[in-house]
Amino acid sequence: MKKILVADKLSKAGTDLLSETYEVVIKTDLSEDEITKIIGDFDALLVRSQTQVTQKIIDAAKNLKVIGRAGVGIDNIDLDSATEKGIIVVNAPSANTISAAEHAFGLMLATARNIPQGNESLKNGKWERSNLMGSELYGKTLGLVGLGRIGAEVAKRALAFEMQVLAHDPFVSDDRAKTLGVELVSIEDLFSKSDFISLHTALVEQTKGIVNKQLLANSKENLIIINAARGPLINSQDLIDAIKSNKLKGAAIDVFDQEPAVDDPLTKVDQIVVTPHLGASTSEAQDRAAIVVAEEVSSILSGGAARYATNLPMMNEEDLAFTGEYAGAAMLAASVANQISEGVVKEVKIDFNGQISHRDCSILRASILSGIYYQVHDVPVTIVNAEKVAEQHGLKINEIANVDESSYVSSVGVTLITDNSTNQVVSTISGNDARIIQVNQHTLDFSAKQSSNMLIIKNNDEPGAIGEIGSMLGKLGININSMYVSPGVDSNAMMVVGIDRILDTKEVDEILKLKQFIHSVEQADISVFN
Repeated sequence: MKKILVADKLSKAGTDLLSETYEVVIKTDLSEDEITKIIGDFDALLVRSQTQVTQKIIDAAKNLKVIGRAGVGIDNIDLDSATEKGIIVVNAPSANTISAAEHAFGLMLATARNIPQGNESLKNGKWERSNLMGSELYGKTLGLVGLGRIGAEVAKRALAFEMQVLAHDPFVSDDRAKTLGVELVSIEDLFSKSDFISLHTALVEQTKGIVNKQLLANSKENLIIINAARGPLINSQDLIDAIKSNKLKGAAIDVFDQEPAVDDPLTKVDQIVVTPHLGASTSEAQDRAAIVVAEEVSSILSGGAARYATNLPMMNEEDLAFTGEYAGAAMLAASVANQISEGVVKEVKIDFNGQISHRDCSILRASILSGIYYQVHDVPVTIVNAEKVAEQHGLKINEIANVDESSYVSSVGVTLITDNSTNQVVSTISGNDARIIQVNQHTLDFSAKQSSNMLIIKNNDEPGAIGEIGSMLGKLGININSMYVSPGVDSNAMMVVGIDRILDTKEVDEILKLKQFIHSVEQADISVFN
């Protein structure tokens, strides 16, 4: 049974889901060294924001296939190291959308109306109405830096308060912005025209310190800034200086450069409302995050695709949902084709047949390449690093889209061309079952779940052949789990036998002694697809 390490406190809704299929070990508050000592035993690692998944941990993770972050940001995960080792990193980008948007809006209201200050003053026995004059949101302009999931939800709430909403986001189209009732502007215009600015952009090199003295110097008077995204988006000292010089009215900060931020200078300024990273701290968000990341991890461990992989090429969610179902079948076809081929693979021809031919099949191409290399390469090869490995090997890739569905809604064909052979394997899915439906010219219907290994025998299409082969396997003590006999092609038939283990050379030689019936014997280990 595959093992999952949960290294941070995670909602029970997520761990319960995983426990139905996998062995889940919950060990929190571990040091880097403690995780390094045990991570080699695990197939998956789940964290939140506390645990730092370093290169040292990843290097020690010999069996790790996926790292799940139950939340949005992946700052605490060494993404480059994970990608290099073929480890998929997934998160739950939409789980905290509503919670974060509501918190940002709550911070805006709290700052505009001096709610924290009023609370503290009255509890200290003071009645300071005149000193706590606030401002309405009605009729004011809200500027959003980032118009993704959370930014869009903040925009909806601002419009309900009858605010004007501006946004700066170079990745959002004018049509999308208009649909949301938002006007796109430059970041300079955003700061010069907005009464409130809320940050909802990712932390990358280009956005680090995006709020700085230059922008603040040209901002609208009495601007209030809200940051419930990432601390380093703001140059903290520049913000403090702008507030102390009365250029800004104040700010509300939920995130900091270093956390816990008990001694952060931002917490010492009266005009700044602070909260300890509470944006996603709702029971609803924690349950959603845990469930989403558990579903992602489960899908990957079972050979499926991930909707929210952070180190894979971006795909349309609809295309990913449709083609991702075939990822396991695609990898199966490639793996079998590689195992029955002789020599170094020079070229792969990929046929996307039926309905999937109309879709973005990037995930299937990566699955095929990982199927070719995962058993024969010196480093783990997965859909994350398969393209890079193929490029390093100089593999020629040809893709063909065939719209004809034939007898299957969709199927994936993989043809491998080596120095010495050419072999084609075609696969599809039936329910959640990956199936081999063709090996070269022979039609089959072989389920990957039926056995751990495939014995592929080319034999004469004549009476007695099946009986002789079955008897020989029995004499060798080989248990037959399944058998499929393909119709003859040019007097040659194919028998695919599901067995429990790979045969050794002597056992194969014994089968080949039936040379009056048998032309060849090939084997394929498909245990990973069971």
